[in-house]
Amino acid sequence: MEIQGEWNASIFRGLKSNRLLLSCKHDGSNVDLYSRDNGSGRQRLVFELIPGIADIHHIFVSGGVHGSCKFLSTEGINVDLFTKDNESGRQRWQLQTGWEA
Repeated sequence: MEIQGEWNASIFRGLKSNRLLLSCKHDGSNVDLYSRDNGSGRQRLVFELIPGIADIHHIFVSGGVHGSCKFLSTEGINVDLFTKDNESGRQRWQLQTGWEA
């Protein structure tokens, strides 16, 4: 699946909160949910195919983050931002269509 460009990502269902959009702290220390797109760029994600790796993307925040942390990353439980693709696979994302209800 190929997605390119800037997008908002929202949780599909299951929350009793108005916080639906994927967002991050201004310092990149945490990725969380926010109630609206506030125009900072922290709720806007940029999807970029990684050259030479089929269907694998880097996901960046569009803006609003101080410092060089921009790559969506995880260590396995928490999601945050990292400065670069360190080739561990933690900054590389596979997008899927459909889900089981």
